[in-house]
Amino acid sequence: MARPPLSAAAAAAKQAQKTAPKIDPNKQRSIHLILLGIPLMVVSSYGLYKRLIMGQEKRRQVGEMTPDGQLRMFNEEEIIEREKESYFTRIFGSESWTSSIRK
Repeated sequence: MARPPLSAAAAAAKQAQKTAPKIDPNKQRSIHLILLGIPLMVVSSYGLYKRLIMGQEKRRQVGEMTPDGQLRMFNEEEIIEREKESYFTRIFGSESWTSSIRK
């Protein structure tokens, strides 16, 4: 079966695609990283906005699965202890500074 003839705009686009300049691989990589980084930045900024401006509390682990498949909820002391032992707290310290920033 023969293809129908291309419209003038489609033919011009196909010709322009053939004559488009080649992009340097380093520039391609840069553009790729920028396009990948923008959504990550937006999502993390939204989470920070919700916590600092809207006053939403930080999500914490409140329970764990036991070997037999049951959910065991932590008491308040265990939640605080888990928070102190987390890698984030070890690296960046506690988050007491966030309460002074909130409006």
